[in-house]
Amino acid sequence: MLNYALAGYLYDLDVPVVATTTESTDQKGEFAPQWADAATEQGTVFLPWSADGFDMEAILEQEPDLIVAGGLGFPFKHATTAYDELSRIAPTVIVSDDLTEWQSQYEVHRRQGVRRAAGVPRRARLL
Repeated sequence: MLNYALAGYLYDLDVPVVATTTESTDQKGEFAPQWADAATEQGTVFLPWSADGFDMEAILEQEPDLIVAGGLGFPFKHATTAYDELSRIAPTVIVSDDLTEWQSQYEVHRRQGVRRAAGVPRRARLL
């Protein structure tokens, strides 16, 4: 998951998340209280990232089956810029930046199904 703000949706949908970016660039990560238990139980780790982009080596080391990226702000900019490189690591789904309310973002994840949209098995390791 290459957008901390979207990670909670995947936990709520019982999707395993192997790694996520930190809330802000160049910072140590801390799980949001709403999904900290799920993240700890799953062994989710934080990926470093900066204003310059994602750390591709760190992403590659996680061996994801699917990469979910995008959303509002820097995560969308970085995801669209790095889409080709991310897609060489694993199938990549970019969440639009036009869904500005959490209810809309959640509904898209729930309705479309991240796994189904990418053709990924239920217990796949998502990033």
